[in-house]
Amino acid sequence: AELSSINNQLEDKKSQFQKLKNDSLFILKQIEDLESQIEINSLERNREDINKFKNLLDKNKKEVNKKEKFLLEKEKIYAIESDKIKENEKLKKDIPRLDICPLCKNKITKDHIKEIEAYSDESIKKSEEIIQENEKGIKEIKNEIDGIKNEIDNQQSEINKREIFIIKIQAIEDKKVILKRDNDSI
Repeated sequence: AELSSINNQLEDKKSQFQKLKNDSLFILKQIEDLESQIEINSLERNREDINKFKNLLDKNKKEVNKKEKFLLEKEKIYAIESDKIKENEKLKKDIPRLDICPLCKNKITKDHIKEIEAYSDESIKKSEEIIQENEKGIKEIKNEIDGIKNEIDNQQSEINKREIFIIKIQAIEDKKVILKRDNDSI
């Protein structure tokens, strides 16, 4: 009976031994798979890269905010000049039908109409020049903002990638601890 009991214990230990060997091989395979997925195996290096990318990300976000404020100013100027053009065109259209000039409050004469039309034409021309200049500036700023936003997306992607690497490195470390424990048991 005692021999039978010892033989059962021996079989149980052999089974445990085989299970631990299989677990160890499985864990080794997992470690190899994780290591093959990681470009940078250093935990500290990944953390440094994350901090570097976060700093760049913050800098670029501030740059985007600054450029968006500048863009808003350009768009305001564009709107103001567009309104000036409309007002001057309306003035040119309405002036022949009026008796008193809305600008100087004098009686309107043919010479006065010509002066107002010339003034309006000059004002429209200046406003159109300002609008053309602003359109170029607006387009450039929008392109710059798009470029910076692409950089932000790339930096965020790199941060996420590095954070995944850190998780995988920590998983490798945990698996190494389990592997060492299993080897000690074997």
